[in-house]
Amino acid sequence: MSDQSCITWRDRGLALLTLFVVDSVVVGAKAAILTGLLLTSATVLHSHATGARPSFTLRSIGVAQYPVALWIMFALLALSSGVWSLSARASAEAGLNLILVIIGASVLVALWARLSEGTAILIGGWTAIGFVVSLAIVLIDMANGSVLVGWFLEHLDVSGHGGATWVQRSRGAIVSIALEFWNWNIAGVNLLFWPMLLLISLVERSLLWKGLALAAVLLTVAATLLSVHATSSIAILVGTALFVLSRAYPRAAVGLLMAGFTIAAVAVIPIATYAHTGLRLHHASWVPPTLQARIVIWKHTAEQVLKAPIVGIGANSTKYWRLRHETVPKVKDHWQEPTVNNHAHNYFLQVWFELGALGCLLFTAAGLSTLRLIPTMQTGAQPYAIATAGAAITMFSATWNLWHLWLVATLGIALALLVLGNTLAAPRARDRVAFHQIWLPSGWTPKRAA
Repeated sequence: MSDQSCITWRDRGLALLTLFVVDSVVVGAKAAILTGLLLTSATVLHSHATGARPSFTLRSIGVAQYPVALWIMFALLALSSGVWSLSARASAEAGLNLILVIIGASVLVALWARLSEGTAILIGGWTAIGFVVSLAIVLIDMANGSVLVGWFLEHLDVSGHGGATWVQRSRGAIVSIALEFWNWNIAGVNLLFWPMLLLISLVERSLLWKGLALAAVLLTVAATLLSVHATSSIAILVGTALFVLSRAYPRAAVGLLMAGFTIAAVAVIPIATYAHTGLRLHHASWVPPTLQARIVIWKHTAEQVLKAPIVGIGANSTKYWRLRHETVPKVKDHWQEPTVNNHAHNYFLQVWFELGALGCLLFTAAGLSTLRLIPTMQTGAQPYAIATAGAAITMFSATWNLWHLWLVATLGIALALLVLGNTLAAPRARDRVAFHQIWLPSGWTPKRAA
């Protein structure tokens, strides 16, 4: 195989765009939806230009596959819940946006599974480099008082919120930026971490790339520990434990994942109630304050589920329920009120509250059908997929809002990177091209002596 003959300028453009998308997630976090859809659109154009794409039937883009079909059914339930929701508009927007993200991620995954090996190596190599460099920038800025972010918010921020809660200003100037500002970035980094390690391990086998893998590990751990996002710290531990287990017992690791997902989805109400009323963990001195607050939220949210147990109160309408019922004082020594929050900080509990038992059934079925795909992957890719799933389930269990779709979009990008790694994890040919042979166009690198 010629080093350069299999690589076109379209391939290089797609690789650099993927680098930009991953960097935007690491540095910008919430850009994942926009940049992810941009990447999907570019991949569709790339497939058309190369003539490698299949005809665009529902089956060809993966919509007919059980996991995707079940996720779309779940999103359709969210959309239709606008009929009985406290906010028809909020529910409709949540359902439509989720359908858009699911289809976009499905198209991206389906088309990336058909990329040539050379294109996969090029994308994987550049993306891995970009991930490490952008993560290093984030870590340096976190450690130095968020100077770069402060400059951006002062001069380039067009969103109008200027960092909102975590940015303190005096007379219009930024005085300080709390570490909580970086929580979104750290969550995104931890969803991308294991797919990036997989790609780094496959695009090159040299000592330099082993060093790059070590840098990715150290930077991810350091940024996570420096942050105040405890859920990401737990996600690293869960992912690492599952990775180690899956290296020796992959079937057991997948079984553990599926059991954990099922218990978290089906039994979240009694678990949340017992953690508060039985164990009283919200008063335990060894439990971090943020987790104490979540236990309060979970308990009071769980109590409300039985008032609409079949189809819930409607997607993305928890905050409207709170506005209608917000009449109670604050809990002593806690910053959280003894009622539901604007969101449950637990996807499984939020599904029960907003979409009821029917939503739980679809969410559980979709999640389990997705996890069942892991054993169909190449043996070398499975531990990384298992670790990614473990990190994602951890995130689902203790952070933010199901309808914060930037996190779902980040997970879609992570799945696409896993598919790319799965392509490269196939048995290697002796003449397989290496990243250093194709990373720059022919003539841009020094010629080796004959």
